[in-house]
Amino acid sequence: MVRVLLVEDNHDMLMMVSETLRLDDYEVLEASNGKEALVLLQAALEPPHIVITDVKMPLMDGWQLLAAIRGHPAWADLPCLVLSGEVGDGEKAEGHGANGFLLKPFRHQELVHMIDTLLQIQ
Repeated sequence: MVRVLLVEDNHDMLMMVSETLRLDDYEVLEASNGKEALVLLQAALEPPHIVITDVKMPLMDGWQLLAAIRGHPAWADLPCLVLSGEVGDGEKAEGHGANGFLLKPFRHQELVHMIDTLLQIQ
């Protein structure tokens, strides 16, 4: 089973994406900001297969989260997908070490395809 860490501060978006991924048999860990995500990563007995993160969040945004992940030896190669409503964030995501980018709003099928594509690269 694919384990996903979903990081999103918008509660409705977090619940919608989590539930639809669970319906497709993904295991989903949820965090509402980058700090919560790092706590989950540190506490996980088995790390997620992929991190999916929003960009604009309180306490620690997606860019800071990516920097922390890429700077940690155990997580440096962890696939990361950035979700954003800003078109220009696609290039920025790549520059921050993200493996993929999806522009909000997106269809569920697009998200699942992107996850599958990124996990096949490993």
